[in-house]
Amino acid sequence: MSATIEFVFDFGSPNAYLAYRALPPILERTGARLAINPCLLGGIFKATGNKPPMIAFGPIKGKFEYEKLEVRRFIAKHRLDKFRLNPHFPVNTLMLMRGFVAAREAGAEAAYLEMGLEGCVKKTRERHAVREMEVDPSKSLCRRRLQTAMSCFGQKPRW
Repeated sequence: MSATIEFVFDFGSPNAYLAYRALPPILERTGARLAINPCLLGGIFKATGNKPPMIAFGPIKGKFEYEKLEVRRFIAKHRLDKFRLNPHFPVNTLMLMRGFVAAREAGAEAAYLEMGLEGCVKKTRERHAVREMEVDPSKSLCRRRLQTAMSCFGQKPRW
């Protein structure tokens, strides 16, 4: 039996994007399975009394600059040179995360995950380029959820 790596993420987190992109060699080397679980990072910050690094480190001279240096080192080490911070960061990912849950139920988790990660890191606010996904139209609840989520981004799924 192989190990499982639980990946808890929010589409809007640059660190989640970078960690997800660094996982494939680890999974390949270890034979581990990946269990993906979405969360709302802003909600976790609020519930635990924490703040995002940009805000938490703001008043500490040099701290945020060092954090940016560490991110650049991570990007170089894992050859993630396509990474670009979303110019509208931070973004509200609530509807995108709901869409992910619906896409998972509809059997389109991988395509939706890829779209969401790329969209939040590289694109604009909440209007991400949602790819048309192949889903089983017989799963009417999943279909309705996915259609609702995608309509928030001005997209229509192809059934």
